[in-house]
Amino acid sequence: MEQETKKTAIPQVFDGHFSDMPQDAFNTVKITLSAKLDSPLDWTAQKKEAQKVVDKGLNILWDLDLGLFGDLPLPLSDTTQYKSLHLALDHFFETLWSEFEDHTIGCLIFKGSLDLMTKWIWDSEQTLMLRNKFLEWFSDAQAFHNLSGLPCKSLSNVVPDNLIHSEYGQNLLRFFCMEQAVDYFEVLVSQFPSVLLPYVLFNAGHIKSRLHIYQLLDHEGFDFIQIGVKKSPICIPHALSWGCGGYPNGFISDTFLPYQRPAASPALGIVVPSKRICDPKEIAFYETIFDLIESKDSVRYLSERHLAVNWEGLDVLFILEVDEWTKRKLEGFCAAGGEIVYLKDPVGITQEIAFKEYKKSGKFNDNF
Repeated sequence: MEQETKKTAIPQVFDGHFSDMPQDAFNTVKITLSAKLDSPLDWTAQKKEAQKVVDKGLNILWDLDLGLFGDLPLPLSDTTQYKSLHLALDHFFETLWSEFEDHTIGCLIFKGSLDLMTKWIWDSEQTLMLRNKFLEWFSDAQAFHNLSGLPCKSLSNVVPDNLIHSEYGQNLLRFFCMEQAVDYFEVLVSQFPSVLLPYVLFNAGHIKSRLHIYQLLDHEGFDFIQIGVKKSPICIPHALSWGCGGYPNGFISDTFLPYQRPAASPALGIVVPSKRICDPKEIAFYETIFDLIESKDSVRYLSERHLAVNWEGLDVLFILEVDEWTKRKLEGFCAAGGEIVYLKDPVGITQEIAFKEYKKSGKFNDNF
């Protein structure tokens, strides 16, 4: 029973060598394993360290360094490369995992920038997949041009170089790269034992927009993968803090971060749209809204996908735009006594009020 309690405790992961860990400050130690294509997969030293960790009654988070994504020598589509990574996973499962399963909280398969675009490896297949996504996202080349302002004769001829020099294009590439990355995560994770929790860590420091950070991490693939976040200006639900802050969900750091109990539930919520927002002017408008509301009260950011799960305790939801399927959920929020305030255009909810009407409560100034 004691062992089970330790494994299910809030993770407080030491991100350093076990010999340097402060006494009684953490309940888990991260152990790094080189699993890149050129690695001999000799983890003898790490096994000895793991045994010392277990002897101290602590848990392990395995950091399996597969080289994702910038250190992969070949594109994601390369079959031989994937088979080699698969062999590294199998070796881990058959050796360290099988021996230390009872003391393992999970396995980390990626840590790096949330801006995956900067180190993405483009080949003919990735470019083809980008073009296919464009055919999904835009009705034709003219529609893309109208939204982005970028020249485009045909969606079938789009290449990354056409997009990288504009902010709109960069935002699109970030969404594309994240989708491809999550697909690859899911392929790798499909090989995991059912009781082994996969982890990924993202540094959000290079993404300026709170909206963009939230939307990039609001992916259904992360419903089954534990994420950790560094340098995010907003709290990402269910994420661990990576190297800074202190989320109530736990942390991974080389210094101890005191546990922060969740603050009193805020009364206000901002519904982040599921629709990709790439237009810099539209993003700037959202950021102005976020600044305004955050300056008045503590707020909770909510995903459209999990809206009904995460609005508990909220009195007011601020809406910019939502999909049609979300409106029924919002009707339920109103029926339970909640208030819908639209910030841009009417959403189409039976009971909703404009922000200018809500301002009359005196909670907001009049220069918006």
